[in-house]
Amino acid sequence: MAIAGANNTPTVLGVLTLIAAVALMMGWYWFHLSATRRRPHTTAENATVVFATVMLGAPGSKILWDSPAPVTGALVAAALPTAGLLVHLALRWRR
Repeated sequence: MAIAGANNTPTVLGVLTLIAAVALMMGWYWFHLSATRRRPHTTAENATVVFATVMLGAPGSKILWDSPAPVTGALVAAALPTAGLLVHLALRWRR
């Protein structure tokens, strides 16, 4: 996401990158939700997934409207959903 947000990537490639990121987050969530013998998701875990998915809009806005950001700005924007996903993983494996 950071690379696509910092460079002048074609819109189609940017959209595919954004779709891949959303698919990764939702796929990981549904994998844990439907896996057998796993404990149910808590409210905090659900909130972190929603936060991470919504925060994809930060780098996604630069990608979709084809307005490259400075490298530092692209890294910070891509770090928001990454941090949300990492918090979710830490909450899931806190035992």
